[in-house]
Amino acid sequence: MARREFEATHVASGDAIRTFEDNALPIIEAGRAVLVDMDHELDDEVWLEPTPGHPLGHVAVALRSQG
Repeated sequence: MARREFEATHVASGDAIRTFEDNALPIIEAGRAVLVDMDHELDDEVWLEPTPGHPLGHVAVALRSQG
């Protein structure tokens, strides 16, 4: 999860906080989440790209392949 998205959603209210609590929080509490920068690179073929909009800090997963 992008750190910026976590920071924005963690302090949200209404439906956004309920969605966060139901979906992301259990993963975070279980120690299974990793907060990363919005331009994080896993390797040469998989990286995150910022996709500004809703929610703040949203990212897309970008892939590069030879096939």
